This record gives sequence, C-alpha cells and structure tokens, in this order.
Amino acid sequence: MAKVIRFTGGQRCKDCGDQIPPARLRASPSARKCVACQTDREQRAANIARAMSPNDIAIIKG
Repeated sequence: MAKVIRFTGGQRCKDCGDQIPPARLRASPSARKCVACQTDREQRAANIARAMSPNDIAIIKG
C-alpha cells in the first residue's frame, strides 16, 4: 500500500519561522527549513570545511 502524504500547509521553518512552500514539501517532505535557511546552513558548513586543514579533518574523523 502506498503511503499518502498530505500537504496541509502552515508548516514553518525551524530557523526563521517563515512558511515552507508546498512545492518544497512535495520535493522534500521531511524539510524543516525553508530554502533560504537551508542554503545558508549549507554555505556556512562549506565555508567551515574549506577553512579546515587536513589535520583538523583527520581529528574530527577520528
């Protein structure tokens, strides 16, 4: 039996509180952030990764 996903609207971004657009929820039903906040998070993570040295990464990976 296929799982039915209902889009009732009103789901809000956990960071900024703006409503998450229905198109985003259809594309990614588990989304908890709007596109802008998710993009910002990914860019900050990429900047941190670029700033780290290979030794830092080795320490994190254990």
